[in-house]
Order: sequence, then C-alpha cells, then structure tokens
Amino acid sequence: MLVVSVVMYAVCATHWALSMATVVRWSTVGNVVIPPSEVVALIYLPAVNYFFSDGIVLWRAWVLWNRRFTLFIPPLIFLLCTLVTSIASAAFAYEGFTTKSVRKMNISYALKWCIWGFSICTNFWSTCLIFIRVWYVSPALVDVYCMMGRVL
Repeated sequence: MLVVSVVMYAVCATHWALSMATVVRWSTVGNVVIPPSEVVALIYLPAVNYFFSDGIVLWRAWVLWNRRFTLFIPPLIFLLCTLVTSIASAAFAYEGFTTKSVRKMNISYALKWCIWGFSICTNFWSTCLIFIRVWYVSPALVDVYCMMGRVL
C-alpha cells in the first residue's frame, strides 16, 4: 500500500509541476510549442492516477468482504473500462495534438466523460459495499466494546 501511495503522490506531483510549467510558459511567452514528451506525460499521468485511486477503493471493499469474487464483478468491469477508456482517450488526445485534428481531440474529450462515469461507478459500487459491510459489522463491534467496559 505504501508503494501505491508513493507512486500516486509522484504521479500527482509530476502532473502538477508539468501543468504549472506549461501555464507559466504560455503566460510569459504566449504561443508555446510543448515538447511531445511533455504532451505524453500530461495525457497519461491522470490515467494512471484514476486507475490507482479506483483500485485502492476496490481493494478496501475486497478485503472487508473477505474476497467474495461475485460481489466484485461489476466494479472490476468498471475499473477495466476506466483503464481501457483512459488509454484510448490519451491516444486520441496525443494524435489530435500532434496532427492538429479537432475531430480526434473531440473524441478524446468525449472519452474523458466516459472515464469519469466509469470511475464514479467503480467508486459508488465499492463505497456502497464498504458501507453495507461496516453497517452490519459495527453493531457487533459495539457489543464487544461494551462487554470490555470501554466506551466508543
């Protein structure tokens, strides 16, 4: 879990730094040509973060539900759709940026809405599973603490 947290932090910090550098260059110089390596990083870094953040929430629910696979088929499908759509969106955005194709950029923007939708579905399903599990387990925990003489 520590490794995933460090990777997510590094991805966020890198994306933020590249975004700010682009904004500063654009505001001081005007019309700036962004190097292709920075374009690729600005496009793909958010996709990595979406996948990891959704995966963490899904993993927490998975652990709470004692690894019952059948409950996790829908969120796993949503997570896979988030990954595939993120890759497709980034590919269209890169192609649109390098070839100056408005159509490909529009497809990329439409796919970003799909990414957010799949991410919301993954998070909603996983959070509901976590809520249900905690709701039914917490009364038992309250009884254990009361028997031990502790107050929550």
